[in-house]
Amino acid sequence: MRARRIIAVSPDAAFGQTLVAGLAAAGAVELHRTLDALGDALGTGEPWALSVIHLEGELARPASELWPQLAGAGPVIAVIPRSDLALVVDLMQSSPRVAGVMVADGVAPDRLSAMATRILTDDLRDLRGLESMMAPGTQIHARVVGDYQDKSRCLSRIAELIEQAQVPRTYRAPIEQCIDELVMNALYDAPVDAHGAPLFAGVSTRSRITMRTDQSVIVRYACDGRQFAVSVRDAFGTLERATVLRYLHKCLHAEQPIDRKAGGAGLGLYLMVNAATAVSFQVVPGVATEAVCRFDLAAQPRALAQLDFVQPGAAGRPATRARRRPARPRLRGPILAVIAVAVVLLGLFGGRTLRRRPNTAPVAPVVPVVPVAIVELDSQPTGAAVEIDGTPMGSTPVTLRSLGPGTWVSIGFRRTGYRAATVRLEVPGLGSQKRLVQPLERSDELVRVHFVSNPPGAEIRQSDQPTTIDRTYTPADVFVEANRIQRFTLTMPRHVPLVIAPFTPAPPPPDQRDRGLEKGGDLVEGATLRIEATLDGKITVTGAPHCTELAPPFDCTLAPGRYTVTYLGPDRARITRTVVMADRDAIEKFELGVIEAGPGKLLQPGGARKVVVEAGPHTVAVSDDTAGSATAGSATAGSSAQTATHSVTVIVTPGATVRAN
Repeated sequence: MRARRIIAVSPDAAFGQTLVAGLAAAGAVELHRTLDALGDALGTGEPWALSVIHLEGELARPASELWPQLAGAGPVIAVIPRSDLALVVDLMQSSPRVAGVMVADGVAPDRLSAMATRILTDDLRDLRGLESMMAPGTQIHARVVGDYQDKSRCLSRIAELIEQAQVPRTYRAPIEQCIDELVMNALYDAPVDAHGAPLFAGVSTRSRITMRTDQSVIVRYACDGRQFAVSVRDAFGTLERATVLRYLHKCLHAEQPIDRKAGGAGLGLYLMVNAATAVSFQVVPGVATEAVCRFDLAAQPRALAQLDFVQPGAAGRPATRARRRPARPRLRGPILAVIAVAVVLLGLFGGRTLRRRPNTAPVAPVVPVVPVAIVELDSQPTGAAVEIDGTPMGSTPVTLRSLGPGTWVSIGFRRTGYRAATVRLEVPGLGSQKRLVQPLERSDELVRVHFVSNPPGAEIRQSDQPTTIDRTYTPADVFVEANRIQRFTLTMPRHVPLVIAPFTPAPPPPDQRDRGLEKGGDLVEGATLRIEATLDGKITVTGAPHCTELAPPFDCTLAPGRYTVTYLGPDRARITRTVVMADRDAIEKFELGVIEAGPGKLLQPGGARKVVVEAGPHTVAVSDDTAGSATAGSATAGSSAQTATHSVTVIVTPGATVRAN
């Protein structure tokens, strides 16, 4: 069998070899420096199965000029110089042939090989996106999730692995955000009926989490010490490439905020893509969707390095034939007892689907259930963590079916900002149900602060100490200690961080406890200034309170304008520069070294032993150190010091010390 032909185009010869190494396992690779160098090759021999284009130098031009030159060259992987979500989305929207985008720094041969293999696979029924991202031999864990409560238990198990693997704390919230987004979408956005209509369309979020379908979601996760990855697979295959790109584009560019209504993706998808190192979607329409998020645990700062969407029929490939499987929400409530009797009489177990007659209206299926005792728990307000006899059972509202009929249990309710409550409850008998709504009393020790931002979706960071918060991103309520100074910053990729002025909340009067405080404001779009220095020190950017007395290297997001950057280092060193920021990222590097006086010498003026200067040639005045040989202030000593001063020219190397004698 003849190997598939693959194009690799890069103006950088060394980087081109990296592309060849990564693509060699997928086919026969031909490397070119320019698109023009392809010449007549595109029209000869076997068709090109895949092209990988490094958009650097001469190739860094609009997509509308690139793709016509690659006519007939199959799907495209675009490689861009640096992480830029807006550019990624624009490239993938420019043509359905762009199956994926990678950042040059993240193009390791194994990762490029994995993406190319996924794109070139003809039959995608065997989705293995997670394995392709992990080191060989990594243990893969799996959980089956059928509803909201299963999701909560799954998150607890994943948290245990995160703790055992000693994943840095800064990654834990983004990982949980990714899992929550993928699972909720797979459970409640993916399911469709036999006619392709969304099963949960128009159903409120609160109602959704009490329902489930016959098709469960498979959550798989793994950690190899270098990276953590999670995949979520549903059995519907309804996710569309255009939907993903439309939501991301809307969040990046539209004036109107991203959808937050029931079933809306938008903001959650945007936050997930910004938090992960790599995001991959594989879709077999009508069969399955697998979404994978990978987190590089050593990446500082975190930035998206890879996004791809693989689907049969994309870029001219034939689609795999598939039959859509209808989903059915399971019935809950008082009719369960009636259904249970029918189960016993008919001997039906396992949830079979009722057949529909041709040309008739669909008949709602009935899923038989073995009789159990049902306890429905809620709280006012909702969202309280629930413990049964000390065992976590999710958060309200929650429906429990595993409690022993007729037994007494102790139920604990905990919610940040409210006093903990504990009640005793007798579990009903088989086939019966009981509902408990527990009111929670507001705590006087905490004050609710409502954080908002424009645009929404900014991460809320408390600068002085960690705190437990209900949500991570704006708009969100955060409970803080009363009568204690609070410092918060709102951050969002490609926006200037908003530093909230320090405030000390006082306990509100009893009749105003529900009002709380509101903090926030506008987040201005900006570009990243990367600041580096060859010597240890502290750097401050005037006019940027989020970049004050920081140790380099660090990234500082700034709005367009003029800024003063000041370096303070050893031996009272102070070096100031002016930086003009536009709408593009920039780098400011302090290449510094040290001039040290030789033995028995001092640097003039000032009589210092050392001085920090910028790299390059310097002429300094050097004098004898006469402090120990003459009385201070005597005419002889002064005359001696004056006659001993001479000039020395030295060349200072970045990060090094040069001696002046």
